[in-house]
Amino acid sequence: MRLFRTLILACGLLPLFPWPSDAQRSLTIGAQSAPSGMDPHYHSSNPNNAVLRQIFETLVDFDTSGRLVPRLAESWRPIDDLTWEFKLREGVTFHDGTPFTAEDIAFSYARVPGITNSPGPFTPFVRSIAAIEIPEPRRVLIRTKEPNPFLDWDLSNVMILSRSLHASGDPCRFQCWAGHDRHRRLSACQLYAWRKA
Repeated sequence: MRLFRTLILACGLLPLFPWPSDAQRSLTIGAQSAPSGMDPHYHSSNPNNAVLRQIFETLVDFDTSGRLVPRLAESWRPIDDLTWEFKLREGVTFHDGTPFTAEDIAFSYARVPGITNSPGPFTPFVRSIAAIEIPEPRRVLIRTKEPNPFLDWDLSNVMILSRSLHASGDPCRFQCWAGHDRHRRLSACQLYAWRKA
């Protein structure tokens, strides 16, 4: 009972303490091993993906029950054996205020096969894509070379970059603290701002 009263008192006092402004907040991620790179299309490994999924988003993802759930796409469906339709979430922006668009999808999936010297490429996840069409600003048609009933699962592995931010540069730049490879601070990277409906 004494612990319960202490917790209630502590929670009641929380509003009295100042919270840091958005500019002062930082994201600290503990990982079992250091990532081999901060490019979300460079190396598909558990340490990399565990860290990068805190920063980047995919069209769809899995929930804790193993079901595919919407992320940047609010809905998706196969239209025929070779075509999938993805409807994109409205109101998503990158950290610099740039709106998320269908062009970012096309750019990201086209970028994956061009990443060289990857010890674990993401290429298998986009290999079946033949073309990406953008009939409307929030609608993407992905055409495949052959039927791929698991395209949505494949795309849950490929993180999306902003075309306007990353078409000519690295996806992330980071600063190391005191020369430690295991402690990194992101100085410029893409982040998303959206809320679940």
